[in-house]
Amino acid sequence: MTPSKLAFLPLFALLSFVLPSVAGEEAVLDFEGGSLAGIGAVYQEPGGREQYQPAAKWSTPFHFSTVSENPHAGTQSLLWEFSEPANSTSSLRFPVIKLPDGATKFTVRFFIRTENIDTGGLLSIGEMAADGKHLKTDYGVVKVPASSEWKEVVWQGTLDPEASGVRVTLDFKSVLSPAKVWLDDLSVVPNPDVQP
Repeated sequence: MTPSKLAFLPLFALLSFVLPSVAGEEAVLDFEGGSLAGIGAVYQEPGGREQYQPAAKWSTPFHFSTVSENPHAGTQSLLWEFSEPANSTSSLRFPVIKLPDGATKFTVRFFIRTENIDTGGLLSIGEMAADGKHLKTDYGVVKVPASSEWKEVVWQGTLDPEASGVRVTLDFKSVLSPAKVWLDDLSVVPNPDVQP
């Protein structure tokens, strides 16, 4: 499957939604076509229970949409808009991205810009087995900048031998409102093996 076709995938249940990556190709979420398929978020009020919902179902304290206002590339980007204060951690979870068999190293890359976000966020990478089992999460591997201009975030990692894919998560803590986070051109690509 080519990256240009990924934006037109049909809506599946989050647990079964997987973006494939083929050897030598990137799996890309460019948000063209307006789909929020497979994207979800978690929020926990202080003292409350953690709540997960698909991105399209959130209305407070934040909501998601695809917008044409100043995308990094193409015609649309993902907007995560905080309409109420979020006094705890808010987490944006992308669908599992499957890596080719035998991949051992990979690169995550995306572009981000913000409005009224003071401290930036954190990037975490979850590693998933072929059967969907969560193997481990590398928390806070990169600090995500807060900036009114598009900034590129890049991280390289090594895949657990039992893992077949990764889940990218962005966390923001104690966000005041109104605030906005735009994301665009999220890609995960297997790194070529370096031969001695």
